[in-house]
Amino acid sequence: MNWNQSFVRKVVYVAVMGVLLVPLSLISRPSTPPRENALGDEGGLLARKRTEYNISQVQLGEIDPASETMKLALLGMRGIAANILWTKANHYKKTEEWPKLMATVEQITNLQPNFISVWQFQAWNVSYNVSVEFDNYLHRYYWVKRGIRFLIDGTRFNRDEPRLLWDIGWFFGQKIGRSDEYLQFRREFREDDEFHDFIRQYVPQFNQDCLDRGVPDNWLVSRQWFLIAQETVDSKRATLRGRSLQSIFEENPSEKKRGKSPVLFHSNPAMALINFATAIQEEGTFDEVAMDAWEFAHREWVKYGNREIRTSRDFYIRLYEAEELEAEARSLRQKIADLVPGLENELAKKNRDELSDEQLLAWDTSIDKRTPEQHEIVRETRFDIQVTPRDIANAAPESTQSQIRYLATEIEDYEQRADFVRRYRQIVNYEYWKTRCEVEQLDEANAARKHLYQADKDFREGRLEPAKKEYNLAWNAWANIYDRYPTLREDVGAEDVVDAIKRYATLLGQLDEAFPNEFKLKSLVSEHDRDFRPWSESTGEEENLVSPPVENGEVSDGEETTNRD
Repeated sequence: MNWNQSFVRKVVYVAVMGVLLVPLSLISRPSTPPRENALGDEGGLLARKRTEYNISQVQLGEIDPASETMKLALLGMRGIAANILWTKANHYKKTEEWPKLMATVEQITNLQPNFISVWQFQAWNVSYNVSVEFDNYLHRYYWVKRGIRFLIDGTRFNRDEPRLLWDIGWFFGQKIGRSDEYLQFRREFREDDEFHDFIRQYVPQFNQDCLDRGVPDNWLVSRQWFLIAQETVDSKRATLRGRSLQSIFEENPSEKKRGKSPVLFHSNPAMALINFATAIQEEGTFDEVAMDAWEFAHREWVKYGNREIRTSRDFYIRLYEAEELEAEARSLRQKIADLVPGLENELAKKNRDELSDEQLLAWDTSIDKRTPEQHEIVRETRFDIQVTPRDIANAAPESTQSQIRYLATEIEDYEQRADFVRRYRQIVNYEYWKTRCEVEQLDEANAARKHLYQADKDFREGRLEPAKKEYNLAWNAWANIYDRYPTLREDVGAEDVVDAIKRYATLLGQLDEAFPNEFKLKSLVSEHDRDFRPWSESTGEEENLVSPPVENGEVSDGEETTNRD
C-alpha cells in the first residue's frame, strides 16, 4: 500500500512538472529576428522585458561564445566559481605571479562580463597596484597600459555603460598625466604607435584631436573618452524624456546611487583640456601653441557652463545663469514692493523689535568684529529677522494677497535655482577656471610662464645670474596679473608660483643676497605659506633665506622619478 502511494505521488509530481513546463516555455520563449520570408517573434514575457529595459545580452554588448559555454558548463554555480577565482587572483597578486593573475582575471570576466565592478576593480588593481611593484618606469608604463586595455575590453561587453567609459578617461588622464613619473609616461605615450593604433579602433576623433595639435597626448585622449561617456548619458537621458525621474527611481531604487555627480561628470571633458594646456606649458611649450590650447579649453568650459545639469532636487540648471536668476528674483521683489509700499520695512522692524538686546547687539556688530558667540546668535536668528515674500503676502491686503503669493512662488523658484547654481559653481570652482582660461590667453600670462620656466631651467643648470634676471621679470608679470585678477590668487596655480618664489629665495642665498623686503608678491606668499617669510622684518634681522631646492620637471631616463604635488 505504501509502495502504491509513493508511486502515485511520483506520477503526480511528474505530471505537475510537465504542466508547468508549458507556461514556463511560453514565458521564456526567445525572440527571433525577422527574416526574408518570415516575420520576427518578440518572444516570451522575459524576452520582451529584456528588450524593453535594454538588458538583453546583445544590448549589453558582445556575446562571447567561450563565456556562454563556461556559464552553461557550471550548471548555475557561476557565482561560486567567480568567488574562487577572486581568491586565486588575490593570491597570485601577493605572490607576484603576474601572468597567472591576468589569466585568472580574464576567467572572471568570462563568467561575469556584465558585472561592472569586476572590470573597474581589476583594471584599478593592474594599473595602480601591480604597476608600482616594478622599479623600471617602462615596466610600470606597460602595466598601466594593461589596465587601460582591460577597461576598454570591458566596454565591448558593456557598450552603453558610462561608468566604464568615464574610468577609461580618468586612467588616461590621471594615471598617465599625474603619476610620479608623469614626464616619462607622457613621453612614452606620445611615442607608442602600437597603443595609438589600438585606441583608434574605439576613438574616431583620435587623429583629429591629437595629430592636428602636433603629437598624440594622453589628456586629449582622456577628453575623447569623457565625451563618449557624456554622449552615452545624453542618449539615455533622451530616451527617458517624458518620464518623471521619480517614476524611474521607484522602478529602480538603486538608480540614485549609481554614477557620479552630474556637475562633476560633465566637467571632465573641459578639465582634460585645461590639464592639457597646463601640461604642455610645464614641458616648455608657449606662445601660439599654448595660447591656442587655452583658447580651446576656454570654449569647452563656457560650453560646459551652458549645459543643462540635473540637481539633487531633480530639476535642471546651467552654471552660467546665477546672475540672471538673481536679477529675475529682484525684479519680482520690486513688483511686490510696488503693490504694497513700505510693508516689508514694517515687517522687518516688527521682527527686530521681537529680538532680545543681546541678539540686536550681535546683528548690529559688523561681521569682522563679531565674537564667535555673536556669529552663532546671528546664524540662529537669521530666519527670525528676515522677511520673506510669503510673509509679505500674508500681511498684505486681501485684494493683493493672491497676486503676491503667485509672485512669491516665482521668487522662491528663482532663488532656489540661483542657490543651486552658486553651490554647484563652488564644487567645480567654475569662476576660477573660467577666469584662468581667459587670463592664460593673454600675452602677459604667456610671458610670465616663459620667464618662470626659463628661470627654473637656468637655476637647475647653475646659471644663477640669468636665473635671477628671469625670476624678476616673472615676478613683475605675475604681480600685474594678480592685481587685475585677484581670484587667481586662491588656487593651486598660485601655489606653484609660491613654490617658485621659494626656489628664488634659495638662489639669492647662494648669491649671498638678501631677499627684497619690498617683494611684489609678499602678500601672495603670506596667503599660501605663513611659515615662509624670507624677507627682513622691521627689526632688521633677516630670516633664513635658504629653502630646500625643488626639482621642477627634469627627470633622467634612468630609474629615478620626480614627485609631483
